[in-house]
Amino acid sequence: MGRLLPISVNPMALKLCTQKSVLILLLSLLLSSCARATAPQQTAASVIPSATAPSPATSTVAPPTATLLVPTATATALPAATPTQSEATPTAIPTVAAAPVVFVIDPAQTVARFSINESLFGDPKNVVGQTSDVQGVITITVGNSASTQIGLIRINARDLHTDEEMRDRAIRTFILESSQDDYQFITFMPTRIEGLPTQVQDGATISFTVTGDMKIRNVVKPVTFALSVTPKGSTEISGLARATITRTAFELSIPSVPGVADVTDEIGVAFEFVAKKQ
Repeated sequence: MGRLLPISVNPMALKLCTQKSVLILLLSLLLSSCARATAPQQTAASVIPSATAPSPATSTVAPPTATLLVPTATATALPAATPTQSEATPTAIPTVAAAPVVFVIDPAQTVARFSINESLFGDPKNVVGQTSDVQGVITITVGNSASTQIGLIRINARDLHTDEEMRDRAIRTFILESSQDDYQFITFMPTRIEGLPTQVQDGATISFTVTGDMKIRNVVKPVTFALSVTPKGSTEISGLARATITRTAFELSIPSVPGVADVTDEIGVAFEFVAKKQ
């Protein structure tokens, strides 16, 4: 049986090794002593005690493999930063649309009139009939006058009067027939407003046109009025509307009256009004 040979170990090497390095070194020395079991004996200053050489065998035992474990640093994800109130995304403030304002026509400051030319006993005469019995509503959105709406305008034709009572009776009885309840009112229903600016300054007069359906008795015809309107603060608006219609279009016949002749076909229609905020 072979004997273990004493192996010299450098003391400085042992001093410099860490605990893991000493383990690896001892394993290496053990493997080295096994490999040199058949070599001649040598004397050394120090011998590794209790080391027994393996029995001779025909096969070689594979030396164990030492794995050096190196600690791995693990990266820890930092929590996402929460934005402060000043860094937060600003929230859009919704725009509040202006509410429409309703203006009601004031009959005390409103006049609807017609004018027509005739010859009275050979002298030219301009006949004017008028009434203040007018109703209507105008709706305006402040800052967006283009969205203005004009409601039904109603005129009490039975209340129309001129400078002659006899003429007034003829108008109520034969021409407009407003003495009948079915024909008492002349109405105008606007269907289109054109030329109205988007912005209107207080006290500034603006001009535009309004087209709608005018009804006299049972006849309805389209009529376009030219308007000039002036806002007075935020509580009142005033205006003047003018148009020309014909007796023929509305089927208005003039009865035969002594001394009256040459009654024109054209009739001027005017509407002067003041509307106040409701």
